[in-house]
Formats: sequence, structure tokens, C-alpha cells
Amino acid sequence: MTIFDFREGRYLSIPANNIIESIIMHAPSSYFKGIGRIELYNNDFQNKKYASVKYSACGSKSIIKLYFDYFDDLPKKVVKHEIGITLWLGQMLLHEVFHHLRKVKNERKLDKQSEEQLIDDQAMIKMAELLKEMYSQEELSAFSEWYKTDVTESDWE
Repeated sequence: MTIFDFREGRYLSIPANNIIESIIMHAPSSYFKGIGRIELYNNDFQNKKYASVKYSACGSKSIIKLYFDYFDDLPKKVVKHEIGITLWLGQMLLHEVFHHLRKVKNERKLDKQSEEQLIDDQAMIKMAELLKEMYSQEELSAFSEWYKTDVTESDWE
């Protein structure tokens, strides 16, 4: 699987390639079976999505596309924190991976809202597990304390 980075300007400051490679290294390899590449873009001009999985013709590999204007909706201080950016980028990536896995496994389709919620929950749970492998307990505790004291509800508005 290859990562193609088409981002420009301010979004290049997010070390996405390193983070994605680390997530791939720590996640089960079965998650990425059938995914040919991951493409990184500033934004999706067509559909205003944060990410998508594109399924090509039968027999070819899927393409995950991640759009970085998503990070404009996050508090600036969270995006500047390495664990914060890893958490949200990983959750966005795994969300699309889980869409891919559901399609490959031919799992029963739920209504759109239920399916999105289920996949969001799965991605966040898995990303929390992966963070424990990617960072030390001290680093995670420091991030948790920092988040509790420095990130307020008004930062999310």
C-alpha cells in the first residue's frame, strides 16, 4: 500500500505520512487487505466530505481519500499536539478502513446514521487501543491531563 500526498500549503505541517505509517504498523494487517493506496488532499471540492473510500472496478484495490480541511473544525491547540493529531487522523483513517471492511465482509447495511455511529465508535475504540501501543503511559497521561485542563468547551465552538 502506498501513501500519495497531494496536500499543499498549511496542511503540510501535519506529519500525516509518519502518523499513518505508524498506525498501519500497529494495526492488524488484515485491516488494510484490499486497500491499494491512501491519498491525502487539502479538501474535497465535490462532496464536502472529511474522508472517503473509493471502490474501483472488480478485482482492483480500494482507495482511501483523506481531506485535511477536517482539521479546521478542531481546536488549534489540539491540532498542534502530537497525540491529539494522531488521535483524530487515526480515527478518520480507521473510520474509512472500517467502511472498507464492512463492504468486503458484505455485512448487513444499517441505516446511514446507525452505520456511521457504529463505525465511528469502532474507529475510536481501536484508535484508543493503538495509542497505547504507539505512546508510553507517561505520554498518554500527560496528554490526558493537558487536555482536561487546557482544552475547554469554548475551544470546540
